[in-house]
Amino acid sequence: CLVMDKELMTAERYFQEATGGTATPDPATLNLLGEVFWRRTKTNAALAQFYRMKGKQERAAEYQQGATLWERKAMDMYQRVAQINPSDSRALAAMAQIFLGRSDFPAAEAMYRQAGTAD
Repeated sequence: CLVMDKELMTAERYFQEATGGTATPDPATLNLLGEVFWRRTKTNAALAQFYRMKGKQERAAEYQQGATLWERKAMDMYQRVAQINPSDSRALAAMAQIFLGRSDFPAAEAMYRQAGTAD
């Protein structure tokens, strides 16, 4: 589908431009990319909801697929940070937010605890 192809190419372009193609990008860059990708997730999800309300189910499905792709990319960036620095609270808290979005509350709680930001 056209939207997915465009989204995937954009994600790859962002990653290549930000990391310069290095095998081990720095955690700050990966955190920033994760944040960009997570924002794209929320934007695509909102557009999917908008098109569902307008009765354009096919278009809504395309944007929902885009949201899923961006979410996976965001999680990938944060997991890379956690591999480099397992105590990076920014990445851990961001992963917790993604788990909350998936309604995976036990995983979200574990990430918050690991990040030291649990209530």
